[in-house]
Amino acid sequence: MKTPQELEAIYRIILERGEREGAPAHFQALSRVHVDGSWRGTEMIFDASGVDFSGKVVLDFGSKYGHLAPFLRTLGAREIVGVERMEENVDWARRIVAPLLPDVSFQQTTDGRIPLAPASCDVVLLFEVISHVHPSHLYGIYEDVARVLRPERR
Repeated sequence: MKTPQELEAIYRIILERGEREGAPAHFQALSRVHVDGSWRGTEMIFDASGVDFSGKVVLDFGSKYGHLAPFLRTLGAREIVGVERMEENVDWARRIVAPLLPDVSFQQTTDGRIPLAPASCDVVLLFEVISHVHPSHLYGIYEDVARVLRPERR
């Protein structure tokens, strides 16, 4: 596990690369709050959850620009897959975040489905996703999450 200083250094690199390469203002703003330690709130949530990420394949469904990936790596995730609807977000995540972290990838979903094989993930995260989904589509999302989770994780 990386120290808080090492994690903040990774977020600083993400911010600097985003600024240098002309990333969207929202990407840069998210990078700044992560440099400033916003990930500590996420740490409290994950600590309270009791989920062990060590050696796990983690799906971050609704990954935006991939800012959660460095933090997930500090928790010991073996592989991290970000899935996002917005093509621009996926492009920036692939361009800035993925090259910094081995075994991190980002994919786009165009139909809201998870583009992964059945039983391919140990943990699925849906940060700030459910509140953006029309209630009539929730069952389909939960069904898709169950499809990609390994049977022993459901």
